[in-house]
Amino acid sequence: MFLLLPLSLLAVASATGINYNDTLARTRFWPLAGAAFGENPAQCVNSLYNMDAEFIGQYNVVCDETNVDTCSAYLAILPTERAILLAFRGTNTHGELTQEVNVTFYQPARPFVGGGLVNPFFFDAHLALVQNTSLGADFQRVTSENQGFALWVTGHSLGAALASVAAGTIAAERLYPSNAILLVAFGQPRTGNQAYADAIDRLVPNTWRVVHRGDLVTQLPPKGFKGYWHHGTEVWYNNDMSEGSPYKVCPKDDSNDCSDSLLWYNAEDHGTYFDVSLQSFSQNGCSQVTTNQV
Repeated sequence: MFLLLPLSLLAVASATGINYNDTLARTRFWPLAGAAFGENPAQCVNSLYNMDAEFIGQYNVVCDETNVDTCSAYLAILPTERAILLAFRGTNTHGELTQEVNVTFYQPARPFVGGGLVNPFFFDAHLALVQNTSLGADFQRVTSENQGFALWVTGHSLGAALASVAAGTIAAERLYPSNAILLVAFGQPRTGNQAYADAIDRLVPNTWRVVHRGDLVTQLPPKGFKGYWHHGTEVWYNNDMSEGSPYKVCPKDDSNDCSDSLLWYNAEDHGTYFDVSLQSFSQNGCSQVTTNQV
């Protein structure tokens, strides 16, 4: 199991401009993002925190035209971290991935409340989760009862894009103080245009897009296609991401100094972060399974 030490590790972002923390991302955000893929995220969260967590709810909604594929999120309170957690699940089926691609190519982008345009699949999926489940009401109650806590928002792949839209919306609509939001996104596809990227940079200053080496999904849609552009700040691990691995921080949006500098990309790097296979992790009850154990 992951050992979660009783340290806040920048849990409360009471001031803007805090630095990226590898331990925070590796031992908190990544397993919590991975838990969203499990059949029982409540069990995962309680296991990760030795029962010292309050699981509020899991929210599932049909999110594309097939009426089959679903998007999912969960909400929890982490008292030892003084944090509220909002985590989104990534793409769950090949059919859902096909729908994401089709919508991206053939439907117009949606206006974002904070400025710019957002991928229509991501925008509509986020809206459905908020409007067609109790997520919005539960979020309002939990944040009002835990003022002063940090708000941790995370996800992988599609979940990372949804986390980006959610964090930006929360900040833009002043549903929670922007300097208390920590957004850590893993393997995030390009989510909106450059104006959207600028909006996220402004609205959610404590944002890190973590990229594993040549993760192909982070290069989709292609840079500049229909105006798609990454927001900051990218944290690039050009290695296996095992403990102690170096990383490079690139604050500039879609910087050519980080993963955009590569000439090749692959799907394998997308499913493994911090030397832990996402599929094996979620299927093994949120136990840590490194790539050399798979």
